[in-house]
Amino acid sequence: MKKYFVVADVHSFYKIMLDTLNVKGFDANNNEHYLILCGDLFDRGDESKELFEFAQSLGGRFIYIRGNHEDLLIDCIDELSKGKVPSQHHFSNGTVKTICDFADENTYAVYWHDTKKKLLEKIQPAIDFINNKSVDYYEVGNYMFVHGWFPSGSDWSAAAWEEARWMNGMEAWKKGEVLKGKTVVCGHWHCSWGWSHIDQARPEFPPKNRKDWEKSFEPYIKEGIIALDACTAYSGICNCIVIEEDKVN
Repeated sequence: MKKYFVVADVHSFYKIMLDTLNVKGFDANNNEHYLILCGDLFDRGDESKELFEFAQSLGGRFIYIRGNHEDLLIDCIDELSKGKVPSQHHFSNGTVKTICDFADENTYAVYWHDTKKKLLEKIQPAIDFINNKSVDYYEVGNYMFVHGWFPSGSDWSAAAWEEARWMNGMEAWKKGEVLKGKTVVCGHWHCSWGWSHIDQARPEFPPKNRKDWEKSFEPYIKEGIIALDACTAYSGICNCIVIEEDKVN
């Protein structure tokens, strides 16, 4: 019986993700255990290479939903390959850090002509992995896995999916953008936004010394939606749900 372990927005925090998977019972050597990532494998954390090696090791049992940070990484590489210094948002989003971490360089390396070739060579396997492995969405029974949300309307072209990766799924769900008979599992937007702005039940970014502050980052689960992004860079939490194949419609 297959079990699907679903995470989102890991952002290069390999150890946090692995600890969570271990608690949930994930066994990397069990051929019936699959890992679904709802986008944003890299950026922000310090363990990009370790995370990449782990994802590769799972082979076909790693289901990779493309996130907006995958798009950012490829865009940044395009700028570097043209001899440009990356745009400022690639620094603030952690994209430059990921590229430099793969080459064991600091972020100043993007300014130096003699290190750009090394940066491009070292990151290329990860770029190939994204291009060959990632998909816009994945379905298991009545579950649909995406990054931000699914495209509005009937246009599900590549361009529409690229735009949808930036959507706040909880906001779209609240507006009634749902798929009949489906539960959409998404990432991208910290689930504390839903608890705060939709339910008005928990603070969006509570101080960590406040009692039960972690509850703000629990998965936002309602009929038709499961939002998983725990804003790991802030909270140190990685959410994970487990879906058993024999229990899906």
